[in-house]
Amino acid sequence: MSVQTSARRRRLQLFSRTKPVRGDGLEMKPPVWDQAAVEALPEFFAGGGSAEVRLFVDPDGTEDQCLSLLWLKLGSNYQLPRHSHTGDCLYYLVAGQVLLGNQTVGVGEGFFVPSDAPYSYSAGPDGAEVLEFRGTGRPVQSRVRESPAGWKRILEGVRANRDRWVREFEPYSRWCRSATAVDYTTTTGERRSLAIKR
Repeated sequence: MSVQTSARRRRLQLFSRTKPVRGDGLEMKPPVWDQAAVEALPEFFAGGGSAEVRLFVDPDGTEDQCLSLLWLKLGSNYQLPRHSHTGDCLYYLVAGQVLLGNQTVGVGEGFFVPSDAPYSYSAGPDGAEVLEFRGTGRPVQSRVRESPAGWKRILEGVRANRDRWVREFEPYSRWCRSATAVDYTTTTGERRSLAIKR
């Protein structure tokens, strides 16, 4: 009896921050923002407290199976707004620490966030470097779920740390580009774009 498989022959692939491998998977839909997010996010993004590089997106991946890896650099005391994703996310810390609720996650530790679960975390006083893994090629959408009081606290942190973040992120400026605009979807489904001035 012979067994036939539909597996394609795959090959070894090397990647780095400066030479990522990018397949067609990990398409991101524009995030859903409410009015509070639309008002807060220009200042939040202009603060420059984070950087992201897609290191690897499986070029042979399918919608159901598509391994991807993102590298995230978070500045000192950076606060990520409360949000959710339409796909599972797995995070692993390679430097620094993050505060996730009343838990501190350090180097060599990680956390799993299931699809549609709201969460937020902040970087420790020395920032953090985080690897984010995903296993699907389905388009992923984020929904920001931060409260007005939360946005006030986050923007106070941006104002207090933005000069420090400029110095912290200078070594990464060669291969991390800052967006000048971000597309988003309103809570009523309308697509818009928001300019970011640094």
